[in-house]
Amino acid sequence: MNSKLGREVVRLIGPRTDIPEVLACADAFVGVSRAALEAMSVEKPVVLAGQEGYIGVLDEQVMPLAKLTNFTCRGEKMPDAELIANDIRKLYSMSEDERSRLGELGRNEVLASYSVSRMVDDHVAVYKELAPYRRYKHSDVIISGYYGVDNIGDDSLLASIISGIRERSPETRITVLSRHPKRVSRAVGVRTVNRFNIPRVANEMRHAKLLISGGGSLLQDGTSKKSLYYYVYIMRLAKRKGLKLMIYANGLGPLGSQSSRRAAADIMSKAEYISFRENDSLNLAREIGVDTKMHVTADPAFLLESSPELWVDHITSREGIEGKYFIVSIKDGNTFDGANTDRNMLSALAGDIREVSEKYSLTPLFLPMFPDRDTSITERLASEVGFGKILNGLTASELCGLMKRSEFVVGTRLHTLIFAASMGTPIIGISYDPKIDAFLDYIGESERLLDIRSLSAGQLTSAVESVRADSDAIRERLCERADELRLMAKADCDAAVSFIK
Repeated sequence: MNSKLGREVVRLIGPRTDIPEVLACADAFVGVSRAALEAMSVEKPVVLAGQEGYIGVLDEQVMPLAKLTNFTCRGEKMPDAELIANDIRKLYSMSEDERSRLGELGRNEVLASYSVSRMVDDHVAVYKELAPYRRYKHSDVIISGYYGVDNIGDDSLLASIISGIRERSPETRITVLSRHPKRVSRAVGVRTVNRFNIPRVANEMRHAKLLISGGGSLLQDGTSKKSLYYYVYIMRLAKRKGLKLMIYANGLGPLGSQSSRRAAADIMSKAEYISFRENDSLNLAREIGVDTKMHVTADPAFLLESSPELWVDHITSREGIEGKYFIVSIKDGNTFDGANTDRNMLSALAGDIREVSEKYSLTPLFLPMFPDRDTSITERLASEVGFGKILNGLTASELCGLMKRSEFVVGTRLHTLIFAASMGTPIIGISYDPKIDAFLDYIGESERLLDIRSLSAGQLTSAVESVRADSDAIRERLCERADELRLMAKADCDAAVSFIK
């Protein structure tokens, strides 16, 4: 270029270690990524352009997009010479004050989000959240439930209950009964005991004050009577050992046999505190003869907080999620596999997902909430749809963050719907169990409920059209309801701490 023009226009200065000093000599900077951040740090106006894409002059309007791409412009249109030349001319046509204002904008962004002090603060915040596991011989409270089997919904309940108790009483010692003790101990930082090691469980109860049974649907025989009788036995053992019994934000039922109903009613009559996560469970308890004090609360998962916006930005970038999307979570093969009619239902669901995606330019994201059981059926559905992305390995908080941005959420898993509702995102439930019907009725969204037993082509499409026609009102209504339910869930935490103390 210098030879062509007959004078030195471009100067190559070689490797340098004094980058801030070099940048300080400039009027403007063209580049991307960390190099652009370095120019911003010394208050230079920046043109974001590089081999991954082009955004242009960095000002207030494009700053959110620049941050979303991590200042790389990845995924944006590619630059050309005329674009960059126009931006440089634009900067030189500005007054000195205007260029200084752009420089200040960049430096303030670096100080707020990318400085050494910000990095230190973030690290300290993370360390404070990582409460160390402190060894203790005896616990104040024992928590019994379906924990440690990699079910995102149930594990989120446990995390919410523990964090709620610790927030109010940091010194409380907790033991969790789990199928996989080490896995749970690593996840939530408490003492754990194998739930089937009854001698260990009994010994643990010798010094505890309270047994929390729940959350989740523990008193039911829909899974099996063995499951029901196990949880009843643990509660009876706790009462024999002199513990207070708290049935915490449970779903009750189904209870198909008279013996199941009697067993559930008998143990509930011995509890000091009973809360249900929706009205149908309370009504069933009264129907089977429980006359002790009970009340309706909210699922502990309503206390979950979503991941920070910047981390959700990172997830969408890492997973290659672009544009608007919706989330679909279906239950394991017990729902769809087997008969031809079940395969037809899966085809109907896939056809509607394709139609909705193409009609509204949305990407479907497929979520196996219980990976060990849901992955196979999720992969089948995604394959039949033919496009979209399967979400794997995300935490409950990360899922909440993604759901907050989702256009709507379709689910057969209860906690998929709970996560979405807690974020104010419209939901469409596909019922396979009365608990799905009960939850949607409880939050006032029963008109968007489909039944897996009668699902046919076009039903999901119609439900989506209904949601999109009233999306803003639905979001506002769900946000208000979620705030109410969070207050109820906090009251359960308060009650638990009062029993411990």
